[in-house]
Amino acid sequence: MKRFIHFFFSALLLSSMFGCSLQPVLATRLSAELKTTVAAAFPDSKIRLDGAIETKAGQLYLPLMPPTPKVADKTAKPPAAAVQLRAKFPETELPDALFFSNGWCYLRVIKKAAVKTTINSNALSEKLRKDLFACKFVPDLIVPDNFALLKVMKPLAGDLAVPILPEAVAKPKTAGTGTTTSATPNPKDSGQTQTADATGHGAVFVSSPGTGKITMLDDKTLEKLTEFPTEGTPAGMTVADGRLYIADQGKSRILILDPKRRQFLGQIDLTPKSAPKGLASLPNGKLIYASESAAGNIDVIETETGKVLLKTKVLAGPSKVVMAPNGNMIVVLNPPSGQVTLITTSNQKVFGVIKVGANPNAVVFSKDSAFAYVSNRVSNTVTIIDLAKKLAVGNMETGAGPTGLALTNDGEKLLVANAKDNSISIFDVAKRTKLQDVRLPLDVDFPSSLFLMPDGEHVLVSSASTDALGILNVAKAEFERQPVIGHTSDEMLWLSLD
Repeated sequence: MKRFIHFFFSALLLSSMFGCSLQPVLATRLSAELKTTVAAAFPDSKIRLDGAIETKAGQLYLPLMPPTPKVADKTAKPPAAAVQLRAKFPETELPDALFFSNGWCYLRVIKKAAVKTTINSNALSEKLRKDLFACKFVPDLIVPDNFALLKVMKPLAGDLAVPILPEAVAKPKTAGTGTTTSATPNPKDSGQTQTADATGHGAVFVSSPGTGKITMLDDKTLEKLTEFPTEGTPAGMTVADGRLYIADQGKSRILILDPKRRQFLGQIDLTPKSAPKGLASLPNGKLIYASESAAGNIDVIETETGKVLLKTKVLAGPSKVVMAPNGNMIVVLNPPSGQVTLITTSNQKVFGVIKVGANPNAVVFSKDSAFAYVSNRVSNTVTIIDLAKKLAVGNMETGAGPTGLALTNDGEKLLVANAKDNSISIFDVAKRTKLQDVRLPLDVDFPSSLFLMPDGEHVLVSSASTDALGILNVAKAEFERQPVIGHTSDEMLWLSLD
């Protein structure tokens, strides 16, 4: 997929809907002087909203900004000085690095096999290397698909979630056959998703739409720590910047919970009677996405201000919203039509609609964001979607009423909750065949969600009609115990407390 084809028109749409205040919220603002210099260095190029340069020849340069200088008198503004292209490396028509007199730098995106990266800083002079590492990528950078940094370049990422490659990528080793080998990104190093750290301190949060409660459990013992009454109908949850966001379907709002202080901080009011069901967040926590099930919209919300920046129209009845591990797209389930909608996070537009099965209920991504698996509650199948092709490429037969899904950390096994059969089906992902069915304990009934625990060895199973959770040992395919939480359960999510 070629990103940003309609970027200019997207920017016009945003500005027309929300006025001039939108640009500082979503965009890196280059100074007029820097824009003039960039335009002179790259005629006919485009400057994206995140400050990146797209040349007419298709080259992409990513911006790095210096620290914001501290000014004693904030009311005094020094006169703007002309910005010059101070250095480029190498001195060719297609340089890999650009250095401007105001401290800004740009790095060209370079393709190495199936990976996109940048120049190795070791190739620069000591002076240019020092200038480079005085900068960091702009905080709202839209990271290209399949992009990763060499380890030596890791400091440039700042707070961005960017995969890290070993140094061997810069200097491929020659094999005995005369071919070269190169490294590929390790999904475990990507930092793109909020995964539970088995050694960290965290909590599991469980929603109960029937009782209106959110329950906080210790992630090691699964003992109940506290409960939060919402006085509403909690549905989907997501984590952004250390806070828990909860969709309240009944009151058309999103509640904001501070897990460390154990208290609600406030709420984001949505359109009345819009009935939000699903939530997802960008890896950097700046934006969250909420499905308005009654209005057929996906709201894009800025977490810093709680403002709804725009609404993306989708098929009727959107429910769950799930972010891809690489942060490049979200998948929206549309149960009434038996379809899913793909939305790119680069410009919040729909770029694909795929037919799955009847009443899609849950979705989970492969670690490399190449495939999505969708459970179809009425069709009794799991549909496999090739996201690059935007195509359903197969189905796996499940038990009756498949709901929740969980993929093991190695990506080899897919677990499916069968609500009507009260069982868990375990599939071999590569062979697309069922390995076995595991019956639920008597005190866990009608499972609606599955959640892979921080240790990667256990899966939590929710219960829509009893007050206990199931803990399944994945390797043994056996239930170990059923902690009682005192009410029914639905969505489950882990959040770090460190």
